[in-house]
Amino acid sequence: MSEISEIDRLAPAPTLAPNKTISEALQSLGDSYGAIVTIVDGDGRLVGVVSAGDLRRAILNGRLPSTLLGEVMNASPVSIALADLDREMAVNAALNRLKALYAVEQMHVMVP
Repeated sequence: MSEISEIDRLAPAPTLAPNKTISEALQSLGDSYGAIVTIVDGDGRLVGVVSAGDLRRAILNGRLPSTLLGEVMNASPVSIALADLDREMAVNAALNRLKALYAVEQMHVMVP
């Protein structure tokens, strides 16, 4: 039996367009706790992300299930390309954005 790498354990995030609805995003997530939907444009470029919690909060705050994802997505997610994971400067830039975003004094990162 082959060993399963960390990356193989990650569930792929559903991908939807910004003109899809909160309802469609919730359906695509099912009951996956903590899951996200990636929002891509017609060329397949990442334009945002939205979590199941974000979608539920939007509804609790008065948004309809028919609200478009483009209206509730995070259009500035912190991301890093797989190819940049071996570049310390790129990883540190992503970590600094996360620290600033969450006002965290110390952030611990686990690297396999």
